[in-house]
Parts: sequence; C-alpha cells; structure tokens
Amino acid sequence: MKPGQMAPDFTLQTLEGKTISLQHLKGQPVVLVFWASWCSICNEEFPLINRVFQQRKLKRVYLISATDSEKKVRVFFKTHVYPGLVPLLTGHTPAVQVARKYQVSGQPTMVFINASGRIEKVHSGAISTENLLQILKML
Repeated sequence: MKPGQMAPDFTLQTLEGKTISLQHLKGQPVVLVFWASWCSICNEEFPLINRVFQQRKLKRVYLISATDSEKKVRVFFKTHVYPGLVPLLTGHTPAVQVARKYQVSGQPTMVFINASGRIEKVHSGAISTENLLQILKML
C-alpha cells in the first residue's frame, strides 16, 4: 500500500463482540497495527504506542494479528492491558485476508489512515517515539 491510496475496507470484531468496519470509521483518523504475540518488537512497543495514542487522544487504534488464534489473543490481552488500543478478533481467515489487502509482510506494521480514508503512511519494524509523533502530525 502506498500513501494516497484509499485504505481497503474490512470488517472484524473486537474481543467484546463489537463489529468494526473501516467504512464506518471515516471522518476520524485510524491506525492499524499488524502484530503477533510472539513478536518481541510488538510486545516492547505496545506500552509506547499506547501511551502516545492516549496522549494524542486517538481512539481508533486497532490491533490485528493474522498469526494468532482467537484464544491466544484473548489470553494475551488478559495479562497485558493497554486501554488506548483495541485488539480485534483475529485468527486465520478474516485477519489473513485483511493483512493481504494491506500487503503486510512482517510484524509490526502500522498503517496510518487519515479521516478521509486514505493511507498517509505505512511503517514496518520498530518505531521511536519521535518518529511516531511525526507521523501522527500528518493525520
């Protein structure tokens, strides 16, 4: 995916059973974080991105794992609480399809989508606080 392209629509559920669809989120910035429970960088960065997103009052930050089962995601978020981040129920088919739509090739990958539904930036790998703040200014 390239900046300026319309972000592909998707529909997934939160751990609480709420349906999330990108088309219903237009009008506010959205950040998608593609992650995996076994990804050490992801686990190290969750506290950082949670803190930054809460400070910036971003409420549309969704975590998508195409490699973890629903059970593994639920267990992970019972022991790791990040109030600013919304884990989506993942598992095999739906999350894999979303990852393919967004051409994700590794974890972590963050996709920053502006209020009009266009991709502003895609960032793969570790991210610093400074870099994250610079990207968020574009939204």
